[in-house]
Amino acid sequence: GIQAGAGLVMMEITTVVKIFFSSALIMVLSMYLTFIISTRLFKFDFVKSAACLCGALNSSVAIIMLSSVFKSSKMMPYFAMCYPASLFGIIIFSQLLAALLVK
Repeated sequence: GIQAGAGLVMMEITTVVKIFFSSALIMVLSMYLTFIISTRLFKFDFVKSAACLCGALNSSVAIIMLSSVFKSSKMMPYFAMCYPASLFGIIIFSQLLAALLVK
């Protein structure tokens, strides 16, 4: 919250840049991994894989845009399947990461 924002302002710019790029790298790698798993392992087509990606990123706006572009709602179950699993993973892994970094 407020303390995190104040802490970010007090950091050196190089630290902020490292945090930004490491976050971007984690995001891109998770997107790539989600897409590869859905297309290669589960054999989903592009639209279903993109819906899984939207769910994995918890992006409701992206799935709405995807459904409007393809004029279909067939991908919604794939989004709905990935969304709660992703929320659970974010909560668990952020707690684990915080516990590991605090020690």
